[in-house]
Amino acid sequence: MTANYRLMHKFVPVVDIMLDGFTGFISGVGALHHIDHLPIGIGVNKDKINLRRLNAWFLGRRIPSSRQGSG
Repeated sequence: MTANYRLMHKFVPVVDIMLDGFTGFISGVGALHHIDHLPIGIGVNKDKINLRRLNAWFLGRRIPSSRQGSG
């Protein structure tokens, strides 16, 4: 199961992502809206986001499944 989300920087849309519902990892990237608002350290090459680095960044910021009320 995959769900689509939009990564935001406050009120600025940054990038559309596809989140795998089983693993909790970003499985794909859609439209890139504002490249200058990507998290620091996320590499971009010819408008292609480094998915490995984006997942590493996301891993530290998502709500853990063990958190009370998150499931």
